[in-house]
Amino acid sequence: MSRNPFGACRTGGTAHCLDSMIDFTQLRAPERNGAVLVIPDPKQWAALARANHAALSQCPATILGEPLHVWRRRTRDALVGSDDRLVIVAGHQPDFIHAGVWAKNIVAHRFAAAVNGSVVDLVVDNDAPKSVHLNVPTIVDGRVALHAVRFANTHSGYSYEQFQPIQPAEIDAIQTEVAQAMGDRYEPSAMPLFFHGLHATAGRGDWVEQIISGRKAVESAFDVAVSSVRVSEISMAGLFVETLVHAGRFADAYNGSLARYRLSNRVRSPGRPIPDLERIDDRIETAWWVYRRDERRRRLFVERTADRLRLYADQDEIGHWGVSDFSALALEANPLFASGGWNVRPRALTLTLWARLFLADLFIHGIGGAKYDRITDQIIHDYFGIRPPTFTCVTGTLRLPLPQGVSDDTIRKLTRQLRDLRHNPQRYQSPDPGLEHLARQRADAIARAADLRGREPLNRPARREAFDRIRSLNAALVNAVPDVARDLRDRIAGVSRDRQSNRIVGSREHFFAMSHRRSLADFIAALPDESAFRV
Repeated sequence: MSRNPFGACRTGGTAHCLDSMIDFTQLRAPERNGAVLVIPDPKQWAALARANHAALSQCPATILGEPLHVWRRRTRDALVGSDDRLVIVAGHQPDFIHAGVWAKNIVAHRFAAAVNGSVVDLVVDNDAPKSVHLNVPTIVDGRVALHAVRFANTHSGYSYEQFQPIQPAEIDAIQTEVAQAMGDRYEPSAMPLFFHGLHATAGRGDWVEQIISGRKAVESAFDVAVSSVRVSEISMAGLFVETLVHAGRFADAYNGSLARYRLSNRVRSPGRPIPDLERIDDRIETAWWVYRRDERRRRLFVERTADRLRLYADQDEIGHWGVSDFSALALEANPLFASGGWNVRPRALTLTLWARLFLADLFIHGIGGAKYDRITDQIIHDYFGIRPPTFTCVTGTLRLPLPQGVSDDTIRKLTRQLRDLRHNPQRYQSPDPGLEHLARQRADAIARAADLRGREPLNRPARREAFDRIRSLNAALVNAVPDVARDLRDRIAGVSRDRQSNRIVGSREHFFAMSHRRSLADFIAALPDESAFRV
């Protein structure tokens, strides 16, 4: 196999050190509004994609005894119609993505045009979201708050593909709620385009298709076109069967890669960034989800007994088959489970491993995916015995045009004043004969504490008593003037609201379609165009 032109290892540690074109120290979201990050230099992309294509076409790895390039040809013929053109792959959940995630589609579209390739947007509809709400920034009492608009009626732990479609009347109601929350920002944003796309599939598509249609309606307005393929509709049976038949060896590679990543990145928690695959008695956890239409996702376990494999959804047995049966089943779209209503879906690392080995000539990650796919690199190296194909990284920062609250300097100054007021209340009070005795007692308590600190530093009970005395006298001085205490509470509440408002204003995580269309056009212009990829 020819060597991929990877650079020197830059992972920052010696325990997890595979070649990569990515300098992981540069993987930080741009701070400046409208700025983008594209790594490596676009001029290198075409050479990397062609080198990946050549290496994967002749690598010695096999899947169920057949060369990897045979599986790649089947996959690429099925999804893009040809194995001849370069295939560029990006992807994300069908969620309310921010502009940095959306940038991957734009760059993939332009790069594919530059090299006359095909682009595939993998829609990860098998993931289970933490929330089904769109958080819309809105103005409340001069500050920015988030208004959560519910976009789906579902159960916790259900995947996107299980969501029920949004009915036309519901789309109208959601659109009205979003428009009211956004106010004057709604019409010039891309949200009207997004809702037009939602309406276009109302009554003839499921929830995922509706969200895809909404996003594509926005992309179409900016002359961006990518082919979206849902993970739930892709056959990954070859890799699935391979990792079942050799579950123990794959689990060793998977867990070993996680161990190296944790050591290299000084991650102490055994469950981060993801848990290991478990071994429970004779059952081995696989890197796949399994679920039925109206049930939560569950982990898939396999147990090998002689020449048979038993499969389990967590602790519940699904069925058992002869090992020799699996090779034939590897060519089916959804092996084994159709009769029982079960669906098998890849986990995150399994999906990117499959995409990079079976489909892509160049995979485009965001920052998070690029960092975590070092784990996938190691699995590919350890399990398949080949150098992992290189990938690239694209992101950007686009903030919404929201009113900035008080500055951070103002907040810090006020915080210092509030702290000083609690600890030195005498500085903020007018002379009052009625409070002189409290002030004298406070001065005496401070002197007592200083004396103990110098003469009896180990007398902890006495020093604690002196400290508590000072604190109670401070509180008494503040409470003696109710207006001061009330002002203190109001200021603390105001600072808290200002800080939360500033966090919302400064966030780059808002749904990209809520941006002004002119801002989106400027953001797109900042990304590499076709000419940037040509040497």
